[in-house]
Amino acid sequence: MKNKIYAILCSSLMLTGCLNNDYLEKYPLDKQTEKTAFVTYDNFKTYSWGLYEQLGGYTPASLYAPENDADNMFISNINSTSQWAWQKVKVPTSGGGWDYTYIRRVNLMLDNIENSQLTEEEQNHWRGVGYFFRSFQYFDLLSLFGDVVWVEHVLDNSSPELYAPRDSRDLVAKNILENLKYAEEHIKPEGDGANTITPDVVKALMSRFCLFEGTWRKYHGLNDAETYLKECKRVSEELVNKYPKLHSNYDEVFNSADLSGKDGILLFRQYELQLTTHMVRQTNYEFCKDAVDSYLCTDGKTIQTSTVFEGEKSPYTEFRNRDKRLLYTVCLPYKVSTPPVAFAME
Repeated sequence: MKNKIYAILCSSLMLTGCLNNDYLEKYPLDKQTEKTAFVTYDNFKTYSWGLYEQLGGYTPASLYAPENDADNMFISNINSTSQWAWQKVKVPTSGGGWDYTYIRRVNLMLDNIENSQLTEEEQNHWRGVGYFFRSFQYFDLLSLFGDVVWVEHVLDNSSPELYAPRDSRDLVAKNILENLKYAEEHIKPEGDGANTITPDVVKALMSRFCLFEGTWRKYHGLNDAETYLKECKRVSEELVNKYPKLHSNYDEVFNSADLSGKDGILLFRQYELQLTTHMVRQTNYEFCKDAVDSYLCTDGKTIQTSTVFEGEKSPYTEFRNRDKRLLYTVCLPYKVSTPPVAFAME
């Protein structure tokens, strides 16, 4: 009797297994996986929001940290020293900016485009968006290291790229430019709505990258300098012609909660004031005299050639008739008088 029951039980389990042979293929219901995160257009749009974080935001670290140790800026905190001036810089044994985490995130999206439900036009659009973000990160790697490993797809433990030598600067720069040109041609003119990546945003990155790479090649005796400089000239002229005016208040560009609708603003980080803890103006960074001298006068000339420059007798004469951005970045010895404010307790 026991044997018969056992046989019936086994048969029932086998039948159940046949009827539910996809049981082990079920995906988690409480979180996305690679198989479920890249299906529809909205899936790709949602995933792309996380890629925008790499573009930086309003924090002292992101705005000023790269210039802390430059020759024109220093931190005025007590005991602050420049690592370069005090010869404290050390070559790290690892890291130092060599990080492919973000590139992997972009490649994850790119690798899943063809198997999605997107139309051909939509595929081209999201491929262009991915190329933009990947180029943005590779531009940073190129400026830090020159030769780096170019990675097109998501890697696993057996990928040969994990042990590959660095690719040449020529190859990496060429790939960045080709990716950006593809993005320029295929990203939808309106992007994915207000304040998203558009062809004009791509052109802005192309202008900066091509100017950097072109001048680097020209003054280091490398080939193809003109290729990058010509592309810089092309996209820059197109942007200037399309956006002939810039926002008139320079200070508001860096100290505003909302830049939507402002002249010349192509992309910015939008903050929700209810969710932002604080936004402060950084004042403990100071310029040396050489940095102050680099600002032009109101006639567009340097202090050495301008007829409106009033001389260096005092900070007040030195700052008159100068580019207003100087007043917004360097603290003068002035004070602001305000009427007394009455506070009432409820």
